[in-house]
Amino acid sequence: MLVTWARASLTDPGYIPTSLKPIDNQAQSCKKCKDAWKPVRDHHCRSCDRCVFKMDAHCMWINNCVGVANRKYYLQF
Repeated sequence: MLVTWARASLTDPGYIPTSLKPIDNQAQSCKKCKDAWKPVRDHHCRSCDRCVFKMDAHCMWINNCVGVANRKYYLQF
C-alpha cells in the first residue's frame, strides 16, 4: 500500500501534450492559465494551479491531482 501511495503522489498527473492539435469545434482556452487551447477533458486545478490532462480530481490523501499518468497508481492505492 505504501508503494502505490508513493507512486500516486509522486508521479506527475500529466500536462497537455504539445503534439495534440486542436479540432476547430473543440478548441477551448483556459481562463486561468491563459493557454492557447486545451482539450475537452482537461481541467484547471485550483490547488496545483495548472491544467491537468484528463483530470479526475485533486485528492487530499495523495496531495496530488489524479490525471492520465497517475490514475493507475491511484486506483491501486
